[in-house]
Amino acid sequence: MRLQVILKDYIGHAICFQGGWEPLSMVAALRIMEGHEQKAFLDVGANHGIFSLVVGGMTGCPCVAVEPMARNYQILTENLRLNPAIRAQTFFCAATAENTRVSLSSERTGADAWTKITAQASPQDTNAVEGRPLQQILQEARCREVRLMKIDVEGFEVEVFKGLDWDDPVAPEVVLMECQPWDTEKISFLTQRGYRPETVDGRSPKGLPEYSEGNLIFRRK
Repeated sequence: MRLQVILKDYIGHAICFQGGWEPLSMVAALRIMEGHEQKAFLDVGANHGIFSLVVGGMTGCPCVAVEPMARNYQILTENLRLNPAIRAQTFFCAATAENTRVSLSSERTGADAWTKITAQASPQDTNAVEGRPLQQILQEARCREVRLMKIDVEGFEVEVFKGLDWDDPVAPEVVLMECQPWDTEKISFLTQRGYRPETVDGRSPKGLPEYSEGNLIFRRK
């Protein structure tokens, strides 16, 4: 795969000078998708598309990438253009509980990955972006089965989850989510729906003070 690496960007800097970005999570994602190439990889908060590039490029699975920030979305689509063999659909919007418009935080240069949804946008907000439920996005993508959803939306996960019918067959079999032990609300949302958590290196998260790479994997029982 080919990837634009921007040295002023925190993730790009880590790739160049630390050898990669979240390598344990990346390997875990590939293992989860192995043997399920006909099912989709859903990338919510895709940023520059690193996970979609690696998972889509190495497994051949279809990808659905959702990114609300214009700068990130432009790089995402350019990275996919550099890799025409990857089957990916992109959506320039935020994933939300309902159809709406939302405001995004303005982060310093190089920290675009930490952009947050801050509030429902007012009609006068020229920087607002469209918010759409995941259920609607997946229907438009004609996606019937999601093997893995990777979600990294800086604390907005529960609102994203509310936009998906978890009793529908399209609900993901596995979720790879950014979180730590204190993120009890979003962890409970998934465990109450029958998902079992584990760390990205395959351990039980019970009693751990923090999770490797700040991520957990949730598998549907």
